[in-house]
Amino acid sequence: MNDDRKIDDQTLEILLERLRRAATAVEYEYAENDRRLTWFLVFQAFLFQAYATALQTLGSAADSASPTLKALFSHTHYFVWVICMVGIVTAGVTVVGTFAGMHAAAELKRTREQQIEAEASQFGIEKMGFGVDTCRHWLGLLPTLVFPSLLLICWLGLLVRALASKVADSA
Repeated sequence: MNDDRKIDDQTLEILLERLRRAATAVEYEYAENDRRLTWFLVFQAFLFQAYATALQTLGSAADSASPTLKALFSHTHYFVWVICMVGIVTAGVTVVGTFAGMHAAAELKRTREQQIEAEASQFGIEKMGFGVDTCRHWLGLLPTLVFPSLLLICWLGLLVRALASKVADSA
């Protein structure tokens, strides 16, 4: 403490509990984003595998004389579109959810810092800074922020390609 104001044990416990709760809330938001991104990337692997299998089926069916495979050709085109749409929707939802989670974490951190500032001032507590480099912090979050957006762009490109391919096959 930097002056003669004293904090009783009960007040100190309340202050520490408030700080723990604020830290837990921030930690929860980051953990939630990690969970969201992990689920998303695993799901994307399954979608890309389904997409590759569908393309392989399209290649086999297009060259086949079998009526069954010819019928499968049409259905597989639709399946490719469905896979692309599911990829677009999941990527879009993950982009929105991830950005919302990052915004929530930033807001919680801002609130926590305001709380620390107010309580330090009120009780004459000397604040100790941690010297966090904001740029480095956000660079560390790039995979969380970029991967869903990147995969959204990939799925949009694959959908455009699938639509162009269907139009070319119809002509």
